[in-house]
Amino acid sequence: MDRPAAASVFAAEQPPRPAEPIAHPPTMVLRSEVRAFEYRTKARDASARARASVLERVRERHSLAASMWSQLADDEDRRTLVLRKRYVRA
Repeated sequence: MDRPAAASVFAAEQPPRPAEPIAHPPTMVLRSEVRAFEYRTKARDASARARASVLERVRERHSLAASMWSQLADDEDRRTLVLRKRYVRA
């Protein structure tokens, strides 16, 4: 039974290296940006559930949840702006 050499197995797992150095470093993603995205996703889902609801009370609850998730996302966006201004140098 032929087995591949160990060097060829590990060579396949390594990503190719760029020929030139990267001109600019990758952009830093803040945790508040990730949270804002997640909150906006939850707000869209809650809005969709509100539109699909037949009962008025259920529709109100989903609409309230959507507005709260949107408010949290806006808060995280403000936090991102403050952190970027404070810690990230352009």
